[in-house]
Amino acid sequence: MSFHFESTSDYFKSVLSVVTLIKFAREGGEGNNEENRILFLKLCIVSMVTKFQVFIENVLEEFLFNFRDSKITNIDVSLCMRLNSLRLIALDYDLTKKLTDVTQYDIDKFEEVRKHLYVMYDLCDDQKEINREFLFDCDFPIGKTGVNELIRLFKQLEGKNIFESPGIDLEKLNSILNLRHNIVHQDANPQLTETTVEKYKVYLDSIVTFIDEHLYNFIEYGKFHP
Repeated sequence: MSFHFESTSDYFKSVLSVVTLIKFAREGGEGNNEENRILFLKLCIVSMVTKFQVFIENVLEEFLFNFRDSKITNIDVSLCMRLNSLRLIALDYDLTKKLTDVTQYDIDKFEEVRKHLYVMYDLCDDQKEINREFLFDCDFPIGKTGVNELIRLFKQLEGKNIFESPGIDLEKLNSILNLRHNIVHQDANPQLTETTVEKYKVYLDSIVTFIDEHLYNFIEYGKFHP
């Protein structure tokens, strides 16, 4: 199967190791080594979620790179993305903090502030092309609020939850993230089977494929307006 982003291809290569871990778990069960079997199943969950987290961050960074390179004009970008970028630029620079110390008020400080404001002004000019300073949050923390964080990241596109599409059960993702959290932070021993883990892998694979297609369509077919 071909994918639109290198990050997606990298993900599917990386999860082959999960298949190997499932194989080791089965061998542990066949050899009546339940301790090893449980260990490998737990490793499967931790590994899958980690690879999923890496994919999300990498594919969003790749998307941002392609988006900046698309040479589209600001008018063709959703107001949601533009306002979100302005918010991130403002947070990153923190103008109020920069101007707190009046003893630093000089021509260099003035030029620094002016340069920052020009970046924001450019983003407000409908006729200008997207510039290299356009920002998009790509960080995906996977704690207990991982699902909400995932929804938030993709709401940056058009302000809507893209995962409300038919066939996407985010409660299942929430369950997988909670399993990983309990294994890592509490050394929990959840009731896992090889079949259950395989189903979790198929599910995560489907989410990854969906994201790959959605981001590609967003850029390729000019779906910039909400």
